[in-house]
Amino acid sequence: MAFIGCQEKIVEKQKDDDKTPTHRAEVEIAEVFNNYFTRYGDGWTGADATYSIPLPDGRVVWTFGDTFLGEVDSTNRSRDPQPLINNSFMVQEGDAFVTLYGKTNPPSAFLVPPNPLEKYWPNHGFTYDDRLFVFLYTWKNNENGGIFGFEFVRTDQAVFDLPSLSLQSIHTIEDDDRVIWGISVMKEGPYLYIYGSEDRPFESKRLHLARVPLANLEADWSYWTQNGWSLEEESYPLLEGISNQFSVFKHQNNYYLIVQGDSFSEKIYRYKATKPQGPFTDPLVLYETPDHGGETWTYNACAHPEFMQEDGSLLISYNVNTMNFNELFENADYYRPYFVWVKNWE
Repeated sequence: MAFIGCQEKIVEKQKDDDKTPTHRAEVEIAEVFNNYFTRYGDGWTGADATYSIPLPDGRVVWTFGDTFLGEVDSTNRSRDPQPLINNSFMVQEGDAFVTLYGKTNPPSAFLVPPNPLEKYWPNHGFTYDDRLFVFLYTWKNNENGGIFGFEFVRTDQAVFDLPSLSLQSIHTIEDDDRVIWGISVMKEGPYLYIYGSEDRPFESKRLHLARVPLANLEADWSYWTQNGWSLEEESYPLLEGISNQFSVFKHQNNYYLIVQGDSFSEKIYRYKATKPQGPFTDPLVLYETPDHGGETWTYNACAHPEFMQEDGSLLISYNVNTMNFNELFENADYYRPYFVWVKNWE
């Protein structure tokens, strides 16, 4: 399963006492979106990661990590026994959703690396010049085994033609195994800003930043360092104590980071900055997820600003999972995203 950013044991959950935000955000359950992802068959029935990428024609591409396909019992929400595939996409047009995956027998992941020992989990993406670009967390199994028996290898990128969404290419974009790039991306002015998370299994995560000209996406990246932007130096952390999945976006004149606290925290934070490189300060607790505790945990909160309402309410998702793998089949309301609307998040 796509436990990006969740490689700490639940019993080692760190406290958030060093963050002292003011609780003033207003939260409402996003019933429409929760119903969208309460599914019973015809493709996707559960997954995590939960990124959304708006397309120029009004459709939205949702990308997911490890995914359940198959049928869900309408009387008790149980899943038929079924394997996971490593990634899937869903294309939303209005209230209609179509699942994209490998149409093999049995079904396979939508995106498959050429090396059979490697697998893909999608990160964030963007559109430019009639193409969709999606960053890919490339990983392989390691000797640890179990649900955390994987390791990050590099960042690849998939490129799709628009509007057909036909796959054009997959290529390596960063062979560095230090930073997971493309956790969040943002087009701003002449640049694409690419945010990453330093791969630190069982340690506190760190936020990193690179950028590349939109007009020349194949150009060398510049990295934010202690000395400013540099083509030569390694990126320097902007912030420590975050999940490995997050969202950065611009709203009005400020830049916002939406992120779940470190080490399986149930708290979802908002940080604020006046520049893409930060500093990200003024942490505010937006929401404390109610499904967190015991063998169940929530993780990898993400914002979906393309759905922002007229009153400024921001759509945020988070994933729910359990350490008891059998419960994923007994109850399909585990291992799926949930959504909330948040007001006064700025």
